[in-house]
Amino acid sequence: MKNDHPADEGIQQFVLHKTDCDQRLIDHIAHCPECQRRAKLYVLLRERIEGLEKPVFEFNLTAVVMSQLSLPKYVGVFENVLSYVLVAMAGLWVGLVYYLIRPDLVKLVSALSPMFIYFFVLTAGGVFFFLLATLYADFQQKLKTLTFR
Repeated sequence: MKNDHPADEGIQQFVLHKTDCDQRLIDHIAHCPECQRRAKLYVLLRERIEGLEKPVFEFNLTAVVMSQLSLPKYVGVFENVLSYVLVAMAGLWVGLVYYLIRPDLVKLVSALSPMFIYFFVLTAGGVFFFLLATLYADFQQKLKTLTFR
């Protein structure tokens, strides 16, 4: 008969949260003297730690930690206005170029075969959905990091 002992995490879970343990773990610890000894050591360790005095700081811990945190950089109104102006100028430039080459653009698109247009639209759609899936996966990873699961 193979007798695998649970890891320390399993015994700690048994000592701290017995109701959340797997039944096989509970049965194993109930019948294994070695695991019972390790569980008793964790119980003793827990009692000793709980018996210790809580540390008292001779200084204001909150003030020390807050002084070491970096404050977010202030973004002035001028930087926001400048970015809006640059975006507006770029939009006007694209609009002007489109207005000037519109007749030639219509001729170019009408000269293309429908098969090429379908291929272009399908390729662009595929790239769009691939990027969307990547963005969603990145979002889920960041959400998982934030919720500590």
